[in-house]
Amino acid sequence: RNAGNATIKGLELQAQSRLGEHFSLSGNLGYMDAYYTSINTAAASFTGHELPKTPRLKLSISPDAHTTIADGSTLRLAVDYSHTSHMFNDVQNTPLLSRPDVDMVNASASITGASGRLTFTLGGTNLTDKRYITTGQPQIAGGVIFGTYNPPREWYATLGLKY
Repeated sequence: RNAGNATIKGLELQAQSRLGEHFSLSGNLGYMDAYYTSINTAAASFTGHELPKTPRLKLSISPDAHTTIADGSTLRLAVDYSHTSHMFNDVQNTPLLSRPDVDMVNASASITGASGRLTFTLGGTNLTDKRYITTGQPQIAGGVIFGTYNPPREWYATLGLKY
């Protein structure tokens, strides 16, 4: 059964730019104005004041530097930064399940052979090792609130082959 009715308005802007021969920049900005317009009387006692999973602001910026080295291979360095504003993970707006403002940083370095067929990449995600709850649910009758956290800092290496 639905908790009620809501209005959701927002906008999203995306931009990509090549800034010179060896540098590019892309970014996104999203803004959302989401709120309940009415709450079902049967759901009023367990519905919080904010819609779940609806951050007001989300932005990202991704600079990328790339150059060709002596043997014709391409070296690429990339960073991704994102910011997501506070949100609740459940309809009840349980404080223990809320997600604070989150700033994330990922980075990678890759080299692509002169033929363009082989790419080796080293990188890391969640470099600041920021931990937050991504989903959860209160089980009030059982006296339990459980949640799932995002992955910690992770490192990776990939080898890609185009054929």
